[in-house]
Amino acid sequence: MKRAIIITLGLAAALGGGGWLLLAQQSAAPPPATKVGVVDMRKLYGDCKYVKDLKTKIEDQVKPFKTKKEELDKLMVDWQTALKSPKITKETREQGYDVLKECKRRLEDLDFKFKQEVSPKLQKDMENLVANMNQKVKIYSEHFGYHLVVAYGQPELPLEDGDTMRLYIQAIDFGYIRVACPSAVDITSGLLTYVNQ
Repeated sequence: MKRAIIITLGLAAALGGGGWLLLAQQSAAPPPATKVGVVDMRKLYGDCKYVKDLKTKIEDQVKPFKTKKEELDKLMVDWQTALKSPKITKETREQGYDVLKECKRRLEDLDFKFKQEVSPKLQKDMENLVANMNQKVKIYSEHFGYHLVVAYGQPELPLEDGDTMRLYIQAIDFGYIRVACPSAVDITSGLLTYVNQ
């Protein structure tokens, strides 16, 4: 008799879930529905005061390096253009080659200094930003009873059809999730208000 019940339940499950229906009928209450929230990350990061302040800080740290690089790049372009002239003297040509070598060396030094002094700070700032934002999302979602919060983002400007397809394929390769849950609630505005407090 026991063997017949096990076979019957196994057969019912194999034929379309009848065994699962039997088990579900025996449970006391249905499982709670999963409450899903979605967040537009472009809007969240674009309108977040903390992110705006961080951008200003980063721009201030990067600006001297960027300005110096632009000066050296312009000097190199000017000399490369001058060296193409057939009327240039031998002494001026040698001077131009020396200037180009010096500019390349100074660019390498500038790059090294940036990586040593600025890059670690920027990396730490970005890690703090992500940790801070994750903590805010966790607190907000727990307070309002969300079981799952999914981030999404769209380009600010519409893309050409080919670019859109390439972007989606690349995003899928990196584990991109596209929200397709009709019951999901867009919590971007409320979360943004909380984050900006």
